[in-house]
Amino acid sequence: MNNVAKAIVLGVKETGRHLNYNPILIIELLVYAEDSGAFKTSVELTVPRVSIPKMGDKWLVKYNSAKKDEIEIL
Repeated sequence: MNNVAKAIVLGVKETGRHLNYNPILIIELLVYAEDSGAFKTSVELTVPRVSIPKMGDKWLVKYNSAKKDEIEIL
């Protein structure tokens, strides 16, 4: 994963699972890749209750241009 791009949170879904009392969420993203245009993907993350992402939040991500479902949040 060597490509860095901006992403916008499109949605947040609860999985119903927790890790150390923190929810495990599925975050839907719209990634603005310079090499291939925008694409949608999702990532499963454990996040603290006090910093649950909201629709419209902007993140930096790393992604694999060959397998765009491989995303790392920076």
